[in-house]
Formats: sequence, structure tokens, C-alpha cells
Amino acid sequence: MENTQFTRPSYFNLKKDGDTAVVRLLHSSTATIESQLIHTVKVGDKIKKIKCTLKDCPLCAAGLLQQNKVYVHLWNYDTKEEEIWERTDKILPSLMVVERDWKPLYSAVVRITRKGNDFPSYEVTPLNPMQYDSADNYKGLVDKPYAKMMSMTRKNEDITQFLTTGQFPEKKKFVSKEEYFKDKQGDQQESFQPAPQQPITPTIVQTPPVTPTVVTTYSYGYQQPQPQQPQSTYSPYSTPMQQPQQNYSQQPQQPKTEMEDYFDPFSAPTKVTRV
Repeated sequence: MENTQFTRPSYFNLKKDGDTAVVRLLHSSTATIESQLIHTVKVGDKIKKIKCTLKDCPLCAAGLLQQNKVYVHLWNYDTKEEEIWERTDKILPSLMVVERDWKPLYSAVVRITRKGNDFPSYEVTPLNPMQYDSADNYKGLVDKPYAKMMSMTRKNEDITQFLTTGQFPEKKKFVSKEEYFKDKQGDQQESFQPAPQQPITPTIVQTPPVTPTVVTTYSYGYQQPQPQQPQSTYSPYSTPMQQPQQNYSQQPQQPKTEMEDYFDPFSAPTKVTRV
């Protein structure tokens, strides 16, 4: 059996003389049974158990009785529940007797009997565990730390206020991280009021036309390419260029003197007259 929720168990209680109950002790040994020094006070119409602060405890200074309480964790076969048996440390010797024969202690099944009404005592009688279910079923419940859940822990300042006013100051409520930011965001939304928005008139900005600027850059060792003029090219493999021929026959000839020999290779052959 496993306890899926780690909540405070109810108290084990035998109300009158002669009442009995069969239980399994849920401790590996008596050394794991928790204990606390407790003051019992009345707050309003309720009885509260306050853990002694030990150092400069206002309840001890006020003369209130201090008791050493032990918390025996057990499984009640009658109610079929986990329960806490709160007793004074006087019950420990009876449990140590059981521990001598049954180790670990949770392997023991006992019957608890109440003796008396006003100032009762309790008798613990071991039973045959073979008549009950296996102790292995209870390993998940053994030695759970429940003692802190069975009493109130207060600071000396809070106890002093109780002795003065009869009431303890309220503890701050624990708020998860998600709830804190959710509440904070809600407060901001309630307090935030957006300012009224004015209509926005578009503004047209006219820019003057931009005249392109030609920038000539010079670099050493580099000449900017110049626009090329159409040139005639000559190739031995291409058709030779036709040079315009002059028509010398139509040109006027200069008169020749009598004292020179004139030879015109481009004209018709003439006679040379020697005078």
C-alpha cells in the first residue's frame, strides 16, 4: 500500500476505558519515532499546540507547561487508514519491548488497549503478524516525517503578541509564481489607461531634383579608355585597299623649256629634240 498524497494523517484515539485497536507500527525502529517539546494553549475557542522555541521562549517565561510529545505513525486495521498516535515519551518503553522481538519494527502487529478514563495508560500487546497482510506492503509508508505537521511553529515575536492580545498574527499566504505574475498583470491592466490618440495628418516633403554630378577620378599607371574612332584595318588575308588613282591625262601640263630634257613616265612617249 502506498500513500499517494502526502497529507497530515488523522489522530489515533481510543476514547474510553477498555477500547482496543489492532495496528501496525510504521517505523523501522523506535529511534525513528519523532518527538517535539510542545506548549498547549487556547486560541479563541480552539486548542492549539505550539512548538517550544527553546531559546528565550515567551511561553516558558510565562510559566506554561512544556511537554515532550512523541508521534507514533501507525496503520489502523479497524479504520484502514494511516493515523498518528500522539503520546508523551512514557509510551516509548512499551514499544521498545516490542522491538526486541520484531525487527524491523514495521513487521510487528500489536493490539493497543486503553486502561482508565481520566488519566489513562495504554497496554501494547504483540500479535501474530502471519494472520495479517505482508509487511512489504507498507514499506512506502515507513518513517514519514509528520511531526512538523502536528503542531504550530511560531517566532518569539508572534508568541509575545499572542500573550498580549490573545491572537497570533496571520501568516502570509503562499502565492505561486504563476498567480503572482497573473495578479500583477491584472493590476497593471486596471491602472493603465491609454491616452486619447490625435488624428495624424500626413506631411508631404518635396525634395528638389538632383542634378547628376560627373566625377572624374585619376589613378597613376592607369589610363581611362577613350572612345575609339572607326579605323580601317589591313590584313594580308583581306582584299587590298583600293587607293584612288589620279587621272594625270586631264591635268594641265607645264610648258617645257628648250634647254632641258623632259621625261614624263605617265604620259605617252615623246621625242626628245636636242637643239
